[in-house]
Amino acid sequence: MKKERMEIIKMVGEGKISADDAVKLLESLKGGSVSAGEILDGVKEKVSDIVSDAKPVVKKYAVKAKDKAKEVGGDVYEKGKAKVEKIKNKAKSSDLADEIIEPVEEMFEAAGEKAEELREKAEEKIGDIKEDIKEASEKAEEDAEKIADEIKEE
Repeated sequence: MKKERMEIIKMVGEGKISADDAVKLLESLKGGSVSAGEILDGVKEKVSDIVSDAKPVVKKYAVKAKDKAKEVGGDVYEKGKAKVEKIKNKAKSSDLADEIIEPVEEMFEAAGEKAEELREKAEEKIGDIKEDIKEASEKAEEDAEKIADEIKEE
């Protein structure tokens, strides 16, 4: 019977059944007596599992986003720097040197700013994911406390 109770608690944690349905099922299994602590423990365990599972995924994508932003920024910087230097050397003898160099330097600067913008967006997304995980955890804890309170009232 303990296995059935844990399965019911697991279904609540997964959102497959409501807290009220869980209480009814548990009561039908054991004639109305189920411990609030058991339900709370089951829900807390599920929340903990969700958070534990999410942490490496968030970290993996955060590292990838950060590395990609660095890679793009580094590539843009190095390629742009080399091209600007090449144009400067060629243009030294030209009357159009300022007209050529200035737009290229502006494009190089804009590319660097874009790389920084991408890095910032990646960090924002990571923050959003962390906030979603925190909210889900808090919601699960609130649901567990509600279930425990309902059981105590009965």
